Amino acid sequence: MAFAMKAFFGEMERRQVKYRTKKALEHKKAHGQVTGSVPYGYRREGKELVPDLNEQALIRKANELYHVQGKKLAEVVRFLNDTGKRTRTGKPWQPNQVTKLIEKYRGSFCKANRKFSCATRTFIEAIG
Repeated sequence: MAFAMKAFFGEMERRQVKYRTKKALEHKKAHGQVTGSVPYGYRREGKELVPDLNEQALIRKANELYHVQGKKLAEVVRFLNDTGKRTRTGKPWQPNQVTKLIEKYRGSFCKANRKFSCATRTFIEAIG
């Protein structure tokens, strides 16, 4: 019982730290400060993020292909690479990179969840 209580309090502390950190980063982003690496579509000027028009156009094109034209992720990646568009480092696009450009991307692959893990996750979310 003592172990279960220590585990519970440890988990709650971990969640509180995660929540506070997330809120602090959101506050910095809301005020235009850079947190971590510069996201694709922006560039850093001092402590501020400024939209990069070329990268923003590429993001719009990827979203148009995926959402409007109904292209699959692999087709979007192929289009970007075939038209000579490259990442910031000059390398060809990879699917995991393009998923970050597409708004509200939801992959179709899903791991099978065991009942135990789902029940545990539901319990932890309910008490958190």
